[in-house]
Amino acid sequence: SSSCSLSFSSLRADAITPELIKLLQESSIKTAAIAPDGASERLRQVINKGITEDDVLFAANLLVTGGVTNLKLYFMIGLPTEEEEDLVELVGLVRRVQGEVNSIGRSRGHLPTITLSVNPFVPKAWTPFQFCAFAGLGPLKKKIKYLRKAFGGFSNLRLSVEKPENAFLQAVLARGDRRLAAVLLAMADSKQNWRQQFRDHGVNPDDYVRQRKQDEILPWDIIDHGINREFLWKEY
Repeated sequence: SSSCSLSFSSLRADAITPELIKLLQESSIKTAAIAPDGASERLRQVINKGITEDDVLFAANLLVTGGVTNLKLYFMIGLPTEEEEDLVELVGLVRRVQGEVNSIGRSRGHLPTITLSVNPFVPKAWTPFQFCAFAGLGPLKKKIKYLRKAFGGFSNLRLSVEKPENAFLQAVLARGDRRLAAVLLAMADSKQNWRQQFRDHGVNPDDYVRQRKQDEILPWDIIDHGINREFLWKEY
């Protein structure tokens, strides 16, 4: 229908089809996002993402061919088992994506912009990673420093990084218990920063971002999600 246009937040890199591209062109969409999530192919297998480098390159090619001039790529850092070589692979993938889209852009006289969105991984309840520790502020800052340096020489690339401190608070809230209720109420009523509120209430935020044991009672165990906890531990 000519009265309908299409927009979206992000696309699966392995689910982009020529039909979808045709719809994008008809909707005049100039910005599109792909979410590889894991920094490397190995890490994407760890998180069951299953997207290959070829999938990402193919998707980037199709989107820019379809008229997209600002391509966003979403990645997570601080995933369990992540090493520096995984980040090296991330940089290599972005370099290849840029080479792919620039060759299309040159033929049109306008190079596309790549916006790289990097977010620290936050372990969530009722996932296999409900047992794992948050990566930590120090290690995350080191990873971000490496990426800023690695992408410093890239043109037409914008690096957007979520602050590790914000991710730390998310990690606290994501696996918090009833003790956080009073802290949250105080945070809503006061201009004091959240760390001060935790101190005032005698609650240590580090207690919530640590590794969990297999037999530990977790605050969310009272909710029946229809997911077997033993299954989550085996997956972990």
